[in-house]
Amino acid sequence: MTKTAARSLTIDELAPDDLPADVLDLLYDELYRDFGVARDQDWLNADDAGLFFVARDRKDGHVCGAGRLMPPGKDASQRGLQIRQLATAPHERGRGVGTAVMDALERDAITVYEFPRVWLKARQQAWGFYQKRGYQFAPPEFTAGECLQEDGLFISHLTGIPHRIMAKRC
Repeated sequence: MTKTAARSLTIDELAPDDLPADVLDLLYDELYRDFGVARDQDWLNADDAGLFFVARDRKDGHVCGAGRLMPPGKDASQRGLQIRQLATAPHERGRGVGTAVMDALERDAITVYEFPRVWLKARQQAWGFYQKRGYQFAPPEFTAGECLQEDGLFISHLTGIPHRIMAKRC
């Protein structure tokens, strides 16, 4: 399905196995490369399913950003749907791409899955962006493969980057 967004973008919904090379490159470069994660590691977690929302420039088709909405899991009725792997191309930052992708993710959480709440694990440098969108810090919960510190920070087993859980009612 193709949806339109502000700033002359199109947003396409794609399964993990259907992501083209330019989208995989963006996700890897922005989320994993600088942290020593090898390309052959399972950084995409394709078996987890979900849909990627890929923003492209309507004029020339270049990839501007992407984000992933996970399908309802066993705890979705309490926590909501999880958003993962939000990335914006460096030359597109500050131009509304992240906002357009988040709008599409949140809209589908409500209209397609009928979940009024979403949550994510946010890196520290993104906390302000999510807070402007109405996200609040949520109590931490232990997740397999991650280290939980006393201050509520998760340390990603792939990147070593601290994250905190943030949630929003859409």
